[in-house]
Amino acid sequence: MRGLLILGAAAVLLMGGCRKDEPIVPGGRGLLPPQLASDHPPPSYRKLVERYNARIVGIDQLWSRSRLKIEWRDDKGDVRREDGEGNFIFRRPLDLALTAGKLGNVGLWIGSNAEEYWLLDLQGDGAAYVGRHRYVGRPCAQPLPLAVYPSDLLLVMGLAPIDPTAAAEVEMIEGRALIEPPGLGARLLLEPDTGRAVRIDLLDREGRSVIVCRLNEEARLTPAAVIPTAIDLYVVNSDAKLTLKLSDLQIDGRKIKDAVFNIGVLLNAHKPEEQ
Repeated sequence: MRGLLILGAAAVLLMGGCRKDEPIVPGGRGLLPPQLASDHPPPSYRKLVERYNARIVGIDQLWSRSRLKIEWRDDKGDVRREDGEGNFIFRRPLDLALTAGKLGNVGLWIGSNAEEYWLLDLQGDGAAYVGRHRYVGRPCAQPLPLAVYPSDLLLVMGLAPIDPTAAAEVEMIEGRALIEPPGLGARLLLEPDTGRAVRIDLLDREGRSVIVCRLNEEARLTPAAVIPTAIDLYVVNSDAKLTLKLSDLQIDGRKIKDAVFNIGVLLNAHKPEEQ
C-alpha cells in the first residue's frame, strides 16, 4: 500500500486490478464540495465550533462494521486497488481499532490506546510497528509507516471535539466556513448553519495540506449526534486514496472489548515475526 498505509512493505489485502488513467488525487477544485449559495455573514469562531462539537455530543464510543478500499499508484505508474472488510471501533479519548481483511482473516490492524499506537501487517509472517504517543515527532522515534497516525484518525473523520474558546478567524469559502484551530495542525471546512464538517485537512509545519479528508454520507445516532459514514482520505503528495464506509453503527458499548485496545494481547494472539 505504497504511499498510503504501509510504505515500502508488502500489500496486506487481496490485490486488485491496475490501470493508468487520471490522478487519484484530483487537482483544481476537485477536492472541494459543491458550492453553497449563502448571503449570510459568517458566524463567530466560538459559535461555529460549538455547532461542530454538538454533532458528536454523547458519542464517547462506537462499534461498527467497515469496508476499506485503497487506491495508490505504484512505481510503474499503474493504479492499484485493494479492498477488505472489518471493524472500526473507538472509545474516547484514544482507544481505536480499524481492521481490514478477507474471508474473516484480518490482514491489517491499525490501533491505539491512551499511551501507544500500532500498525499490524498480518499477511505472511507478519510485522508489527508500535510506538508511544509521547515520542511522536521526536528524534528518538522512527516515523510510523502510515500516512496518518491513529491518533489523528478521529480528527480527520470529524469525531474529535475542538476547543471553542481559542481565538481564530473564520473565512467564507463558497458558502462554507473555513477555520484553522490554533495548535491543532488541521484546517476544517464547515457548513456555517449546522457546523457539519465536509472536509478536514491535516497540515505540515508550513501549513500545507498533506492529508485531505472528504466527509460524505451521515448517520444519526442520537437525536443530536450525527457522524459521517463515508470518508474519502487523500494523500496529497503520494497520489493515493483511502475510502472508509461504516455500517451497523452501535454506541452502547456492548460489543467493545478491552482486548482490542491492548497491544500486548494483540501481539500474543497474532505473533508477528517482526516487531
